[in-house]
Amino acid sequence: MCEKRAKNDEKYIKNLNKQLDQQNRNVNTLNKLLENQQILALESNKKIQKLENQLEEERHLNYSFDTSTNDRQNVNAQETTYTTDSVNIDKQQEEDIQRNDTSKSKRDESTQIEDVPSNPNDNDSDIEKKGEETQPKKGFWSRLFGG
Repeated sequence: MCEKRAKNDEKYIKNLNKQLDQQNRNVNTLNKLLENQQILALESNKKIQKLENQLEEERHLNYSFDTSTNDRQNVNAQETTYTTDSVNIDKQQEEDIQRNDTSKSKRDESTQIEDVPSNPNDNDSDIEKKGEETQPKKGFWSRLFGG
């Protein structure tokens, strides 16, 4: 009976050893799976951090772009004001030049009339031609803007 019991004990011990080996293999497999999960989680966190950094950079660039767009719009508004002012100044200068040309031509006309000795042989058509020749020339701005 002792032999039978000893055989049963041996079978029981072998069976326990098999179970223990299986459990060890299961633990090793679970350890590998846990390690893989941790590696994947670490890689995912790195990728998430990288994407967050890129998003932050894009937001910063967009803010800079919006600021430069606003600056450009302000410059355009200033250019419009400047252009409008310079057109008004140009018109004013053109009017001043025309007034000066007119008064100068009137002075020149009176000077020419006084300087030219009257010739009894001059007829009216010659006088008209001389008058046409002394007409003031249109200024640059008048010709440019059709004044």
